Amino acid sequence: MRMTKEILENAKKLYIEGNSAREVSEIILKRYGIKVNPEVLRRKLKKLGIIRGNSACQKIVKRKHLPIEEIVRLYSLEQMSLTKLAKRFRSNKKTIHKVLEENGTRIRNNDDSIRLANTKHPKSVFSGNECEKAYMLGLIKGDITLSVKSKFTLRLTTSSSRKALLDLFKNVFGSYGPIYIYASQNVLSNYNWKMVAELDLNSFSFLLKPKIDLTSDKLLSFNFIAGLIDSDGSIFIRKSGKYFQFVIRIYNEDTSLLKLVKEFLYNEGFNVSFQLFSKVGDARKSKGVTIKYNNDYYVVELTQKKNVIKLLSLLPLKHPEKILWKNKIQTIEKRKLTYWNEISREVKELRNYIKRNYQNGLAEAKNLFKNNITL
Repeated sequence: MRMTKEILENAKKLYIEGNSAREVSEIILKRYGIKVNPEVLRRKLKKLGIIRGNSACQKIVKRKHLPIEEIVRLYSLEQMSLTKLAKRFRSNKKTIHKVLEENGTRIRNNDDSIRLANTKHPKSVFSGNECEKAYMLGLIKGDITLSVKSKFTLRLTTSSSRKALLDLFKNVFGSYGPIYIYASQNVLSNYNWKMVAELDLNSFSFLLKPKIDLTSDKLLSFNFIAGLIDSDGSIFIRKSGKYFQFVIRIYNEDTSLLKLVKEFLYNEGFNVSFQLFSKVGDARKSKGVTIKYNNDYYVVELTQKKNVIKLLSLLPLKHPEKILWKNKIQTIEKRKLTYWNEISREVKELRNYIKRNYQNGLAEAKNLFKNNITL
C-alpha cells in the first residue's frame, strides 16, 4: 500500500507537532500498516518545504515533553521559580526561560525573584484600585498595628473580642497574602481574636506613610470614611423620648483627623458634631469588660435622620455588623416610621442577634485558646 495524499498530510501534521521523521514513520506503520523509510519520508517533507534544520531539531527534542500552558500557569499564577519549573519538567532554566518569553510571559526581575524565594507564603501585589486604597487607609486608622517584618513583608496586626472583625480583616486583606488567626486571653482573663496579615511591602508601602486628602475626590473620601467607621466607629438606633434617632459615630484619638472628617462632611451638607467622648484615665464598662482610656478620645457624630440616611447611601461599608445596622435603618426609613414603639421590637431583635453572634465568637475563641488551635 502506497502513501496517499491523506496519509502524507497526516505525516506532515505529526512532523510539525514535533515528531522526528523516524517517529512519524513508526506512527504511520502503526496506524496504516505502511512501512515508510525515514529518509524517504524526510525527502517528501523537504519537498513540502517543512523539513527542520539541525538546530531546530535539537530545540524540538528539548521542548517536546514540556506542557507549555501548564508552565506558563505555574510561573505566572502560582509564582513558581524557573529553577523549580526546570526541575519539575526535567529541563533547564534557559529552556524554560525561552518558552515563557515566546509565549508572552513577563520574566520576573532579580529583586522579584529574591522576594519570592525569601517569602514562605506567596503574596500578591496591591491591585492599584484607588477606592480600595482609600478604604484601607481609613481602616488602619483604627486599632491596626503596622510593622516591617522583613525586606519584603509588611505585617498588620490587630485584635478584637468581636469575630465580625475577623471576617472583615479576611475580606480586605485575605486575597493579598497569608492571614493568621488565633485566640488569646488578656490579663483580665477575657478571650479575644488576634489577626495577622502579611503583605507585599513594596506595593503596600503606602500604608506606612498614609497621605490623607479629603478634598480632591469625593468618592475616595467616602471610601476612607467607610474604613474609619468599620475600624473604629458605630452605627445604631437609639430611643429619644417617644421618638428615635439614627446615629453614626466615628471615634479616634487623632483630633486633627476627625476635624478633617468633620470639615469634609460639613462641606458636603451634613450637620455633624465634634466633641470629647472620654478623657484620659476615664473607665467604662462594655459587655462586662472594663475599658480604661490612655488618651483623650473624640467623636464625630451624625444624628439627623436625613443626614444619616444620605451618608449611609454613600458609604461602601464592609463590617458585617455595621452593614446589618445600615440595612435596618434604610428599611425603617422606607416605611416612614416615627415613634420608638413602632420599631423597638425589631431593634431589640437585631441587638440580640448581634449579641448572640458576639457571645458565640467568644466561646469559639475560648475553645481555640484552650486547645491551642490556629485558624
